[in-house]
Amino acid sequence: MPRKKGDGNPDWIARKKVTDTLPTDTVIAELASKGVTQQEMADFLQIDRRTLMTHFAEAIKQGQADIKIKLRMKQLEVALGDGENKPNTQLLIHLGKHYLGQKDEIKFEPADDHLKEIDTHDLIELIKSKTGKQKQIKDLK
Repeated sequence: MPRKKGDGNPDWIARKKVTDTLPTDTVIAELASKGVTQQEMADFLQIDRRTLMTHFAEAIKQGQADIKIKLRMKQLEVALGDGENKPNTQLLIHLGKHYLGQKDEIKFEPADDHLKEIDTHDLIELIKSKTGKQKQIKDLK
């Protein structure tokens, strides 16, 4: 026999409270766009995080995308500078590595010609002897 309103079914009461008090998608998206976590939203609304995700997964996704877009735009603005502020070199380097695949490249050009003839094993042994460290250094073959 199906249960009815008021017959002491706590599950029905909980569902009724949640659906009666939930905010709109717009409010949830706005909270997500401000960096509010799913757990913080659920705690504030006094509902389980899974319930929040059941009802608002798309709104949360939209809000999180919004904050990421705003953050990237601000990073680029700071990195490139504007009329009043100089470009941020460190941020330019970071963004270049992240978005453009750029990387630091270290080139070894020995000053002495006789060092050009040394092989990897001998180079590792030379480094060990000069640094006084007996750590294992893997051969770079």
